[in-house]
Amino acid sequence: MSSEHPIDRAGPSGGRLTDREIIVPGEHARVLRLNEGAVELLDRQRELFIEKFGREPGPDDPVWFDPDEDEPTPFDRAKLERAFRGAAERAGLDPATALERFEAFLADKRAIQEEHGISRKIGRNDPCPCGSGLKFKRCHGDR
Repeated sequence: MSSEHPIDRAGPSGGRLTDREIIVPGEHARVLRLNEGAVELLDRQRELFIEKFGREPGPDDPVWFDPDEDEPTPFDRAKLERAFRGAAERAGLDPATALERFEAFLADKRAIQEEHGISRKIGRNDPCPCGSGLKFKRCHGDR
């Protein structure tokens, strides 16, 4: 059994991503390894997108979209916070406390992921981990 971590294969060595890894583009681009729950959640979002818009999502479509819009529109943080607060109130929880605890949970999760190497920064001039052969900045880096 190899001790090689999946992220190691997706790095500057030019290895391809597995079906459980994604590229998060941007200034602090990363390759993330997804657990089973995340894979199921993304599959469900894809199904909801197809159900709502009648087509497969494209590369420029948001993963988290506003279900109240007629066109694929990103679900903005303010609307997400309002929905979260409403759900907390309906559950009998203090919305501010619930939101603080949720944000603390996410911060802890990110720290654990960094500590265990579940995500890795991609340099602009590294080969793109998707396996295209292009530099990251020319492939997935400028989205």
